[in-house]
Amino acid sequence: MGRYIVCVLCFLLVIQARAQIQSEVATPLSEKLYEILQQEKSIEKTLWRLDEIDPTLRNNFVLVYRSQSAQEGSFRNPRALLYTKSANFVLTFNGHPSQRGYSNLEMLEFNAATSRFVLRDLKLSSDALGNKTVTFSEKNPQNCVKCHQAVTRVGVDPKPNWEPHQHWFGVYGSLDGLAGYANWFYKRNNDQSLEEIVNLQRATELDNLNQNSKSVAEHNKIDKELTVEAQEYAAFWDAFANKTLAERYLVLRPRESVLLKFPEPLTAYFSRAISERNYERVIRIISEIPEFKYNKEFLRYCLQSVNFGGADKQGLFVDSTDQVTWNNQYTKSRFRKTPTAAVPRDNDGTCIEWVFEAMGYNTSDWSVDFFSGARFSKSSRFGGPDYPKTDFLKVFSEKYPKPQTVYTEEGTLLFDSHDSPLLKSQKAFSYYQSKSHLFREDEKQRLEGRDYILLASGEKAPEAYGHCIRCHAQPQLLGAPAIPFQNLSELNALGPENLEKIKNRLSANVSDALKMPPDAVMSQNEKDQIVKFLEQSFQSINSN
Repeated sequence: MGRYIVCVLCFLLVIQARAQIQSEVATPLSEKLYEILQQEKSIEKTLWRLDEIDPTLRNNFVLVYRSQSAQEGSFRNPRALLYTKSANFVLTFNGHPSQRGYSNLEMLEFNAATSRFVLRDLKLSSDALGNKTVTFSEKNPQNCVKCHQAVTRVGVDPKPNWEPHQHWFGVYGSLDGLAGYANWFYKRNNDQSLEEIVNLQRATELDNLNQNSKSVAEHNKIDKELTVEAQEYAAFWDAFANKTLAERYLVLRPRESVLLKFPEPLTAYFSRAISERNYERVIRIISEIPEFKYNKEFLRYCLQSVNFGGADKQGLFVDSTDQVTWNNQYTKSRFRKTPTAAVPRDNDGTCIEWVFEAMGYNTSDWSVDFFSGARFSKSSRFGGPDYPKTDFLKVFSEKYPKPQTVYTEEGTLLFDSHDSPLLKSQKAFSYYQSKSHLFREDEKQRLEGRDYILLASGEKAPEAYGHCIRCHAQPQLLGAPAIPFQNLSELNALGPENLEKIKNRLSANVSDALKMPPDAVMSQNEKDQIVKFLEQSFQSINSN
């Protein structure tokens, strides 16, 4: 009997191993899409066959009417992001021949075996005789990576670009997953009048936007845009029902509530799914850090803490001097937000930032936000709706199940199930501190270079300066002019009038049409850092 049980167990293990191998070598969905497009030579016909790739793709989508990507969007012809239920595959397209990227299908695919995202692009071209050809890009082409990876990162490790909960300006459902203020009417069970609901939401959002350096004038502009968005959202689905949209959008399978213009939180659904995949990427990055094996349980406590910014953090430290030291080493103000009565600051992302930024690791591209420091998030730059920390902890615990008993590297009992969570964290942190001398020199070097990038000409520039390089270094993004930001001598040779032009485009008083960068990824403080850096660098070059 015992031998029979052993054989069964062996057989089950073989089946499990084979299934794992098959899942790891399965044909990527991007390659399956390429095969269909090769057969059809038509994006529309290819989209109608998406069920052959994954039956959930047509059910899950978000629509971007103002796009910062290589694919344009508009109210009637938005950039559509279709994704599988788990967001392990995202496919994008738009709907009008005049739009940039109309002939392309862009893809973001998550490889579960390596916990990495892969970017691909399919382009359908026609020659003068009408012969059509399909071009399948290499993995992670440079024009994609430039936007999906921080300039501070070494190697290729792209991430999604998607602002975390709860603001997604330029997307249908941009406010808390809803399409404009008007749809709050449906969310309140008619207990309040529409006017009362709108005024309440305006007050809450004004509070949140003000702490993100948004003026009242800018808020009023956003307020107007959201009202238009709600109207256009309804018009889009009316056109869908009447089949007057571009054929590409007719492949969508919206829920019945969407067709009734009921405010389905489409943006929130996508945020949760794509954030969970990105958590897997972050956990892989963390696990590759040499210190991780010593601070893993310390990090687990941070993720479990209810109030990591307050009492929980204080309880972690036996010696308050240690807390001061860590706080001083974590100086990234771009990741911080002041809590308000209307918008309390959750601490899910802060925990990760505080632990690893204080160790000298740059976490700028760990999160899904578009290098904005999550200025538009309600809480964390790392996550989806509700409680992002809970989602992160779920993914972390799946990768590293919570142990009942933990031993040190030397074999000594560190803690067991009888210890309280606080005592476990204190013991885990003390153990990490006992090993920190092994990494002290590396940590010092990381801290010195954490917030800077090294230019091709050899100088150290502020991290925010990377946005200038990203857009203007060849190949440039979205028609931006070629400007040699990566080489200060070449940039200085363009003359003092060029510096004045740069200063003007980065000033707080410039018009929206001339503002650089054209999106909201940099604060005015970061822009001022760039100007100061350039002024000092040019003065040094010209004095030699």
